[in-house]
Amino acid sequence: MIQQVYVAGSYTADTRTRTLQNIMRALVAAVDLTKRGYHPIVPHTAGSHHLGWEDAMDRCYRTIKGLSPTRDCLAMLPGWEQSRGARAERELALEIGIPIYDLADLSGEQVVHL
Repeated sequence: MIQQVYVAGSYTADTRTRTLQNIMRALVAAVDLTKRGYHPIVPHTAGSHHLGWEDAMDRCYRTIKGLSPTRDCLAMLPGWEQSRGARAERELALEIGIPIYDLADLSGEQVVHL
């Protein structure tokens, strides 16, 4: 049963408006996941906006390493393939055995209600 869901997808963009749109997409996904009974982890809102890419990704990597392969997963937002960070997060999850789903695929999973 999946409990925590790390939301992975594009964060930065070529304009501030597009970056804000990416953050909003992640927040909308988190609300949807919460309604389905999951506990979302949304790095887009983790307060690392002032950090450089490497430092922000280090924070994300530490969070992913703290996930449990038997209880947690990554949910990939649409368009994740265009994000260097989301691709790196996915690669780390693969290496340590964290299940990975497209966001839409989580609707049929059995969940733990917190």
